This record gives sequence, C-alpha cells and structure tokens, in this order.
Amino acid sequence: MEEPFHVADHLRDLAKAVHDVEEPFHVDLGDVALSRVLRALDDPTRLRMVTTMYELGECECSRAYAPLGLSKSNATNHLRVLRERGLVRRTQRGDQQYVVLRLAELESRLPRWLDSVLASVE
Repeated sequence: MEEPFHVADHLRDLAKAVHDVEEPFHVDLGDVALSRVLRALDDPTRLRMVTTMYELGECECSRAYAPLGLSKSNATNHLRVLRERGLVRRTQRGDQQYVVLRLAELESRLPRWLDSVLASVE
C-alpha cells in the first residue's frame, strides 16, 4: 500500500531544499578585507551579539540574540552580516541552527583583535 501524500511534509522538504541551495557558503577569510570584518562590528547590536557568542561559545542562534530582545527577522539579518563578513560560522543540526565565532581563523590574521574590541564594550 502506498503511503499517503502529505502536502505539509512535501512543502517543508521543498523549503529546506531551497534554503540549502540558496544559503551562501561561508566566506574564505583570505578573501575578506579586515576593514569589512571590523565594519560589521560598528553596529552596537552586532557587537553585543558577538560579545554574547564569545561568552557562550557555539550556541543555538536564538541564544545569541534572545538576551537583546531582537525579533527573529532582525536577528537573522544581523547574523547574515556577521557570516558574510567572516565573523561567524553557522551550521544546522536537525531543526536547530547553531552559530559560532570563527575565533581561531580570525586570530591567525589579527592576533588579539577580539580581546581589544570586547574590552571597549560597556
């Protein structure tokens, strides 16, 4: 007997497939000017998100923005900027999205830069 077709299941699978195709890869930090990396941090919200991620380590995306009271759409935009500028790496495990700072990669290009930036945060 053939399994019944569920539109909701099909749409969810289709949305995931489209999302996976559209999601840009993580940039090669060698291709990103350090000025672009640092400019991502001149937004106070993104700077606070980076501070939170620095304290938490790898975490669910929502934990990086929930303390700031941001809407999901606003936070998604900020996380996209941070990813496109090479500051974070985003991964998916099941239904959950995770984010982590690319500390080791960034430190190899600019030692102790994040310590200096975070020291200026009140």
